[in-house]
Amino acid sequence: SKDKRYDYKFGKLVQISDNVKYDLYNYINSQRALGCTPTRDVMSFVLDSPSYAEAGTIIYLSDGSPTKRISDTDCDEDDTSDLLTFINGKNGKKRVINCIGVGKDFRTQSSADKKVKFMKDLARQNDGFYIGF
Repeated sequence: SKDKRYDYKFGKLVQISDNVKYDLYNYINSQRALGCTPTRDVMSFVLDSPSYAEAGTIIYLSDGSPTKRISDTDCDEDDTSDLLTFINGKNGKKRVINCIGVGKDFRTQSSADKKVKFMKDLARQNDGFYIGF
């Protein structure tokens, strides 16, 4: 299915243990940048999926600007103001959203980069934290 590409490694919430943490770290470490950051699709999937209905916290980890998928291989820039409205409308402050930016653009706390501002705004508007490294 279309949503399978966004499905979390386990496909459901799991109890955290040391083994699960290391499995997650290894999974994240195996991920590679492919040029698209389909934030709207992913957040819609997570916020609407019954599998994650009991999640109290969402961690948004990204190295790029939010994009909209045009096809399986092409993406266009997403409007971050509209995207914040979309996510906040779906979330309704029900879940905390923490944001982690990965890469040089995220390392400077005072960065004026649009993707950094988006993450800071998303975290602040959803009672979460932002950190870049």
